[in-house]
Amino acid sequence: MTTTLVAAPSTFSVTSRAIVRLGNVSANLRTARQHLPPAARIYAVVKADAYGHGMAEVATSLAAAGVDAFAVSSASEGAELREAGIRQQILVLGPLLRDDARTLISNDLTVTLNSAEMLEALQAESALQRRRALVHVRVDLGCAGQGMPVEAATAVVRTVAASGSVVLDGVYAHGFAAYRADYPGVLDEVAAFDAWVQELGRMLGRRPFAHVLSSPGLAVPGARVHDAVRLGSLLYGIRMTPGGPDGLRPALEIRSIVSEIKIIPPGTRLAYEAGLTADRTIKVAVVAAGFAHAPFLSADRNAQVLIRGRRVPVAGRAFMTSMLVDVTSLPDVAPGDEVVVLGADGDNSITAEEIAARSGVRPSAVPFLGPAIKRFHVD
Repeated sequence: MTTTLVAAPSTFSVTSRAIVRLGNVSANLRTARQHLPPAARIYAVVKADAYGHGMAEVATSLAAAGVDAFAVSSASEGAELREAGIRQQILVLGPLLRDDARTLISNDLTVTLNSAEMLEALQAESALQRRRALVHVRVDLGCAGQGMPVEAATAVVRTVAASGSVVLDGVYAHGFAAYRADYPGVLDEVAAFDAWVQELGRMLGRRPFAHVLSSPGLAVPGARVHDAVRLGSLLYGIRMTPGGPDGLRPALEIRSIVSEIKIIPPGTRLAYEAGLTADRTIKVAVVAAGFAHAPFLSADRNAQVLIRGRRVPVAGRAFMTSMLVDVTSLPDVAPGDEVVVLGADGDNSITAEEIAARSGVRPSAVPFLGPAIKRFHVD
């Protein structure tokens, strides 16, 4: 028989909260600058709601901190940033449709050019709006077809250079090796990109503005930065691989509370999945957070949280809006105690990187929040 020892007062809020520390995002921007050549531009990648941190809020904070430009994934995201008052350059990474041309040009968004068909759409819309379109041509370095093959990309650059309505503002590529901590592979990717940029320089009579490195690339000794870097996870204090700049500050915390304490006897089922039962009498805290708050909890089979600064394991698996935490080792735990699902408490911390390692997701996937949690932005 399960025994409830004590429950939180009914007037106590049991909602979980996500806290985004915008000051940490700005601090990470300053840290990144210390590891770049003075003239290098930083494109802050704020696609997908700034990796779950809140696109408008993060972009506004970074704009005030002096970031050079932004990168998003879609025309609608770019338009949303313009509506939020962002005036810096916004590079749209795509994928894009021909029908996006009107929104792209009317909002002064810089377009990733991935095909000759998109170039035709931009030329037609530019003529209608009587406004020029800025583009960055993306070349594929063998990374899941992201960009055009070298010959096709070169041909498009040649066409753009002769166009009066579409202006070549830059070229870029996206590599995969840095995300595997394959440092020799990164240098090979950069060398291949360098060779293409040099070829373009000979064809155009000038070297185009170029960028290839993203967040994990900053950890690679000897990797050439070129004119800019695209930084996403690093700005949010998340390391996709070991290494990189010291002093990064995680931007996101997920905190909840203990709603009640129960004693659970041996044999009690702890989850919907078969085989997850209590093998002894345990004391559990019912925590008001589940995978509807933090989706990574559905994949983390060995989840841990912090209560009173100590690590304690989740008993069984997280439910949609709650989870049981084994607090047998914490004699003084009580309803109303704070629970840290992601973040720090005293000298201990739960990081995105460790959650990713346990659950098999990328570290950048951890901060995406579920519909049940409320997000707060603080300095």
